[in-house]
Amino acid sequence: MKLTPYIFTFIILLASLMSNAQIPENLSVAIHTGISYTGLAFRSLKELKGNKSANARFDLDTRAPLSLSLDLKPNERFSIGLLFSNQNFSGFIEGYTFNYLDDSLVIEDVDLELKRYFIGITPKYYWKKGNGNIELYSSLRVGYVLWQSDISTTDQSFELPEWLGFSRPSVGLVPIGGNLFITNQIALNFESAIAAPYVFRLGFQYSL
Repeated sequence: MKLTPYIFTFIILLASLMSNAQIPENLSVAIHTGISYTGLAFRSLKELKGNKSANARFDLDTRAPLSLSLDLKPNERFSIGLLFSNQNFSGFIEGYTFNYLDDSLVIEDVDLELKRYFIGITPKYYWKKGNGNIELYSSLRVGYVLWQSDISTTDQSFELPEWLGFSRPSVGLVPIGGNLFITNQIALNFESAIAAPYVFRLGFQYSL
């Protein structure tokens, strides 16, 4: 398995922190997986702009987004964090049909491999902690979405939908998220969110 850039960056940051004489007591790291709007829409894709045939068969799949986060909480109400996320998309289009330069009709199969990365900052506001082990918060996600694509086709005008493959800045809102502490250091984390890289996530957080 290849180390994707976001994992590599995260490891460097974590190693740098741990190399210091003192690690802040209010630092936490977490790993998550979840559901994204883009992943659900990709799976349901049945047509492309340049396709001339209604008989093309789309066989598309996506992996759940995987993310890593690092949060520093200077007080009980606020924290600032880094978020790195990756999601892979793959697909096969059988019978894709398009017009070549001389207007002749070409029929071929197309392979798709797409990767979406997100890197950003996540300021959080924490609501009052209830029952001693449940911590609720709201958050912003401000960052950048980067796409990489590998598409095997001879159609030079092949186009993906605008919501696929477009690298851009991204601002998202987390109306509600929370940590359910299993021990003093380990918590089950959840978030519901708007915008990239996911709309719902589950994961584990470890407080250093």
